[in-house]
Amino acid sequence: MPTRLPIKDMGTAEKLRALEELWDDLLKQPDAIPTPGWHGDVLAEREAGVRQGEARFDDWRSVRKRLRDRFNYAIYYDLVDDLIRVYAVLDCRRSPAALGTRLGSESSGE
Repeated sequence: MPTRLPIKDMGTAEKLRALEELWDDLLKQPDAIPTPGWHGDVLAEREAGVRQGEARFDDWRSVRKRLRDRFNYAIYYDLVDDLIRVYAVLDCRRSPAALGTRLGSESSGE
């Protein structure tokens, strides 16, 4: 039986909340979520690449830099009913210590 939601009548916040509720419910029984067969194929290919010395590994610092260069900002927010409260928009190119300081001051209401 198909599930019916009034998607056309729902606002963006309601749709996002519905997605969050669905994921939260699915995560209560992760073993009940089937894994597609192609996932195993991809893992087998990657393991074979490691065994054959063909896999490439990067250190965390270089991976983090590539991610920062591509996605420079993070938005920390909370969604309650139809209200989105933005706590911080952070420049991820800054040092982790500076980000921690910023998040600490934002969450304490300073």
